Amino acid sequence: MPESGQPLHKRLRLPGAPRLRTLLVGLLGAGAASLYPSRSTVCPAWTIRIVDTAGNPVSGAFVRQVWKDYSVESASHEQDAHTDTNGFVSFPERTVRSSWLARTFGVISNTVSLGVHASYGPSAYVLAYGHTVGGKRLEGSANYQAGEPLAAKLVTRVSDLHLK
Repeated sequence: MPESGQPLHKRLRLPGAPRLRTLLVGLLGAGAASLYPSRSTVCPAWTIRIVDTAGNPVSGAFVRQVWKDYSVESASHEQDAHTDTNGFVSFPERTVRSSWLARTFGVISNTVSLGVHASYGPSAYVLAYGHTVGGKRLEGSANYQAGEPLAAKLVTRVSDLHLK
């Protein structure tokens, strides 16, 4: 074969080479994008009013917010607060940063390890406890699921603590 003075890649014309190069560049780009972490909301900012069964605000009630994104986190988070004089308590927006690859691995890992008991995606709830009086106290909870509206009010019920 005579030398033409051109580089080897220009002398060899392989059918489909441009498509293969485009495919490889696309796969590398998709792989890099799947590793880039993005922020997602586990629970929006939540202001909730704690009331008793008569609708009266419960002042000074202990309230705990618990949140977790089951697809990427192995442990839940908590924050405690107390209601103001009007029974209101506020919690900030809860977010998590993770890549698409981490989310995919988390779902697969949950499915393999927990089977039908596995949970996925964001979840949050608040627990409220009023003051204990005579072995009884007001208790209640409210849940948040992604795509559903946040509860604006939590009605507590009297609970017997069975203190001896």
